[in-house]
Amino acid sequence: MIAQFGKKAIDMSLADDYNNVILFCELPLVGKMVSVAMSDLPQVYRKYELLFTPHLIPELRDLRGEEWRKLIDYLSPLPETHPDALAFALMMIRLNSCLTCEMDSYRAQRGCILCARQSVISFKGSDRELIQRYERAKKEINRYLAESGDQEVSLEQAA
Repeated sequence: MIAQFGKKAIDMSLADDYNNVILFCELPLVGKMVSVAMSDLPQVYRKYELLFTPHLIPELRDLRGEEWRKLIDYLSPLPETHPDALAFALMMIRLNSCLTCEMDSYRAQRGCILCARQSVISFKGSDRELIQRYERAKKEINRYLAESGDQEVSLEQAA
C-alpha cells in the first residue's frame, strides 16, 4: 500500500519491518520521483525514524485523559499493518509534521518517540479533537483501501 502525501509517498506494504519501508520523494533539481528503502541508508541513519510508526503507539498511553487511554489500549495489540493502526500512524505523522523531518535535524536526533510525545502533550485541543483526527485518518485509509481493491486482502492479513 502506498500512501501519498503531496510530493512524498510511503510504501507501507512491508510496514511490519521498518527497514523494509520504502520512502518515495521527488528530487527538487531533477523533478523525478526516487525511492529509498530504509535498509539502503547508511548504518548511522538507520536508527532514526523519520515517520511515526505503529509500534510506538503504546508509548503514548498515559499522555492524555481516559478517552485517549482507551484508544491507545485498543490500538496497542493490533498488528502494525492493521488499517486502524495505520490510520493512527497517519494521524500522528500529520500531527508531528513528520514529512518535514530531516535526518540531520534536531527532531530526528532526539528520536521519533520524544517528538511524538511532545506533540501529543502540547496539542491544544481536547482528547475528543485528537480522536476526531484519528477518525478522519481512519476514513481516509479505508477509502484508499476500498479504491485500491486491497481492503479485503489487507483486512485478512491484519486479522
